[in-house]
Formats: sequence, C-alpha cells, structure tokens
Amino acid sequence: MENVIQELTISQAVEAMKHGKKVTHRCFMDEEHMYMKDGEIYSEDGVCHGELFFKLRTEEHWQSGWSIFGE
Repeated sequence: MENVIQELTISQAVEAMKHGKKVTHRCFMDEEHMYMKDGEIYSEDGVCHGELFFKLRTEEHWQSGWSIFGE
C-alpha cells in the first residue's frame, strides 16, 4: 500500500498544532517542522516564532502544502 500524505491548508496546520501535532510544509527540508507549546509556535530547533511566522507568509504557496510531520 502506498503512503498517502494528506495536504493541509495553513489554518488546518495551525489547528493540528493546537492539538499537539507537528507540521511541515512542502518547501521545508526533510527534518524541518513546526509545533506549538503553551500557545506559541516553535520550529524544530526550539526557536519561538509566535504567530509572526504565519503572518509573514502570506504568499499563495504558503496557504496550502502543509502536512503532519512524520506521517
């Protein structure tokens, strides 16, 4: 059986992070991902980006192409 990755929108990705999931984007490198802790958004290296990460990414290609990291 082929592994099928469900593509998420940016709002679905944020919602997934609120529920403890790590998310990645098709433009990210293999191990790059984002996660949420105490309402703040972090990258895999532990850097806190807050909501600024998504507010700066308004171009069309950021609106979709998200997926759950590791699935």
